[in-house]
Amino acid sequence: MPKQLITPETVQKALYVVFEWLNDKSAGYLSNALKPKLEFYDAVTNSFVSSYPTEEWTKNSRGMVHGGIISTMLDTSMGALTFCAAGEKMTPAISM
Repeated sequence: MPKQLITPETVQKALYVVFEWLNDKSAGYLSNALKPKLEFYDAVTNSFVSSYPTEEWTKNSRGMVHGGIISTMLDTSMGALTFCAAGEKMTPAISM
């Protein structure tokens, strides 16, 4: 079986598919409820920018986005990129 070549184009295409799924509220995950948006992908640095709208339910009692929500946003974005960069395969978890 030939080795799959992962190119910046395949990563970008996969990212759009992943972010489309992430906006499917019927999936029922917190990451879906956050409504992430892929702003752009840079093939040279293999990086991207995503944005998340802040809604009242994401804020703490001081009116700032809750730390757990920020962690979920980071986890979702980093997971999306590693999934796509690995050829649409799950990658191992790292415990901190």
